[in-house]
Amino acid sequence: MPLRIGNVSGATGDHPQAMHRMAYHGNVNIIVGDWLSEMNIAWNAISKSQDPEVGFEQGFLDQLDTCLDRILEQGIKVITNAGALNTPALAAKVESLCRDRGYEGVTVAQVLGDDISDLVREKPGNVTGLQHLDHEEWVLGEWEFEPHCGVAYIGAWRIVEALKAGADIVVCGRVTDADSWDELAGALVAGRLNLIECGAYVTGANFSGFKSLPDLVDLAFPIAELSRDGTCVITKCEKYAGAMTRENTIAQLLYELQGELYLNPDVVADLSNISIQQLDRDRVRVQGITGLPPPPTTKAMIAAPAGYQAEATFYINGLDIARKAQTMRNQLEHTFTGHTFSKLSQQAGTVRPRVFAQARRKEDISADKFKIPIYALRMQSYPDGRVIQAPSPSQTREYPVQRPSYETRSPISLSHFGPTQCAPLGSIVHARSGDKADNSNIGFFVRHKDEYPWLQSFLTVPRLKELFADDWPKDSEPAVERCEFPEICAVHFRVLDFLGIASSSRIDGLGKGVGEYLRSAVVDIPVKFLERGWI
Repeated sequence: MPLRIGNVSGATGDHPQAMHRMAYHGNVNIIVGDWLSEMNIAWNAISKSQDPEVGFEQGFLDQLDTCLDRILEQGIKVITNAGALNTPALAAKVESLCRDRGYEGVTVAQVLGDDISDLVREKPGNVTGLQHLDHEEWVLGEWEFEPHCGVAYIGAWRIVEALKAGADIVVCGRVTDADSWDELAGALVAGRLNLIECGAYVTGANFSGFKSLPDLVDLAFPIAELSRDGTCVITKCEKYAGAMTRENTIAQLLYELQGELYLNPDVVADLSNISIQQLDRDRVRVQGITGLPPPPTTKAMIAAPAGYQAEATFYINGLDIARKAQTMRNQLEHTFTGHTFSKLSQQAGTVRPRVFAQARRKEDISADKFKIPIYALRMQSYPDGRVIQAPSPSQTREYPVQRPSYETRSPISLSHFGPTQCAPLGSIVHARSGDKADNSNIGFFVRHKDEYPWLQSFLTVPRLKELFADDWPKDSEPAVERCEFPEICAVHFRVLDFLGIASSSRIDGLGKGVGEYLRSAVVDIPVKFLERGWI
């Protein structure tokens, strides 16, 4: 029987009832939840510096509180990275919750070793040789900022050792995503690959083909069925909305990729021959992944205070929007002449809806009734004191810093595809975009195999820059890496040093909407493809 793993969080606990629903309706063996991003790691570091008792994700504890009885009754294992910058404090809270409920035999394990804040903050001489992941010439010792916190991505083997030792709940900090193990499922490479990591994304949220899906209100969170042969089936709870289709699974696969090789501390996944098939309603099989030895190093995130930001929001309506926006930009540039801002930016191609609510009583507009639902829209016994050392990989391999990048190997003249018509790129092309630290990645794919040669020949690196138009940085030309995934008819780009995360001047500092922005660009599309119907 495959191992069923249900995910209940894409970042900071997107839906307050997700764990409760998975525990009662998911029929899963393991519940995992990704509570961390580069952004809230930094937030938790600041919180912990002000109060040593915090610095973890309280939302995990709140969700666990709603379904602890069911989890222990069913023998469901729980693994989370919600420990953030204070894993021991969260583990202690979990122990206290179990004790208060009268559960004396629950084993709560902590996975430690990821927090390197003291190392980078107090012993800079030990880490001056740390190199930037994408730029070998950038080293930490030459950084202009003073590090405030650092976390290293540690492997899943520590989770495996904790489970082997009998742990019921495993609390981690920054580990490779808790659903990313190969040994536990008896497979060479498990089905992580972002497919269930980001919660409801793979059941229909943030999908360019959303119009083809059923009701997208109150989406289900996903479940991965992992088999010993390294394949997996992605599915969902039937009770809740959304859909598991081949197309939105491809979209989620393309989200936050590094290219053809996906590196983590346990294994490197070669995705160049990955394939995805629809098995049945809400059941999609992912296979064709090859495992390679892990690199001898791991990656780390280091954050530092860099200054202050201010933001003002305006609205422009009526006719001649572009002219009005340019007039406003001219006025701002004139008004701010002589000021010592390090960055001043106004980005095109984005609409900012305003969600406004009023209530007669204060309690009707409290955080749980307004802030939490709005936040959910973003994604939709006790320890016996043993310390267990997880083994290091027995075999590693060096991988180049610069990923393989190439244009299509056999380009076809675009005239070969017949008459064209001006239409948005997204009329026939899906896209999904995301972030990996400061880098933006965008994956494009088409629905039909005979459209793929056109996509390969059309979507070159120069064309990508054209699609960005005025939003492509002219003063600091970002490097672009391009690769292809033929089995899923996809072309993938990684744009380095494009976002900025917490220091970004962009409204979309995490790049989640870049794919949709590029799909809106009007280009020449073969008429025969348009006649099949728009996405």
